[in-house]
Amino acid sequence: MVFFPSSEPNFIYVYLKLPTGTDVEYTDSIVRNLEAKVNSSLGIDHAQKKTNPIVESVISNVAVGAADPSSGDRSTRSELGRIQVSFVEYEKRHGKSTAPYLDSIRKNIKGIPGAEISVEQEQNGPPTDPPVNIEVASENFDNLIPTAVALKNYLDSIHVEGVEELKMDVDLKSPEIALTVNRERALIEGVSSAQIGQQIRTALFGFEASKIKDGEDEYKIQVRSNEVQRKKLGTC
Repeated sequence: MVFFPSSEPNFIYVYLKLPTGTDVEYTDSIVRNLEAKVNSSLGIDHAQKKTNPIVESVISNVAVGAADPSSGDRSTRSELGRIQVSFVEYEKRHGKSTAPYLDSIRKNIKGIPGAEISVEQEQNGPPTDPPVNIEVASENFDNLIPTAVALKNYLDSIHVEGVEELKMDVDLKSPEIALTVNRERALIEGVSSAQIGQQIRTALFGFEASKIKDGEDEYKIQVRSNEVQRKKLGTC
């Protein structure tokens, strides 16, 4: 029994995910490329002033507000992008279907190396798991990951018909550095592990030291380490 049957899309979302830490300018360039392909799929050409009467708007987000709303992630991430296609109300479409645009966009946005791209319509009802899940279990994490990656690569190679996106729920592209505080030395120096963590956070993400007002405009003053120190462990 299907409680929330799929209907004609009122919105189409294109989600882009690049490797963690990707420069926001590069992400923006990829989103612009995807937006051009989306417009082409919709029959829109701004240069020739060609529009689609059933498309209300095409809006792109980079870093801010680019995550899937159903994921609950509201953070600003430079590697994320999102394109939202909004159609006019159903009665204004004069019987024209929006479903073919979903398939057309999916076909046209493939072939960007290193990018995870998915195309979805709005969800009716609560979030659900993908229709097909393959679980790989092992007590040895070092063996689990290569096995899961090999399985994913195999499924990618055989091009299963109807599979729009194939991905693992383990993000292997997220770099992580574990820091162990020498508590004895920290105690001698008179600092706590919380203070050390706060200093690292300040160096990487900064903190608001003050604000500057220029007429009606207000600008925040952020203090943090320079880009070279933030991106190279040996220069911290």
